[in-house]
Amino acid sequence: FTEREVACHCTKESCWVLMGTRVYDVTGFLRMHPGGEALILRRAGNDVSRYLEGPPHRHSENARRWMEQYYIGEL
Repeated sequence: FTEREVACHCTKESCWVLMGTRVYDVTGFLRMHPGGEALILRRAGNDVSRYLEGPPHRHSENARRWMEQYYIGEL
């Protein structure tokens, strides 16, 4: 995928995010996200690495493993 392709997927109907060079389709996860779907939608189409790894809420290893089911490819 290209960054431009990922950036086009920024809606409830098609929500993709990047973690580094890895692309994830998190559309099916939006309603399950503990912080609410709006939090992900604000960052949709972009790299979310810094939000997963740093303050204010560092995500657990379980959260990172959970993401793998949404992996769809590389940049």
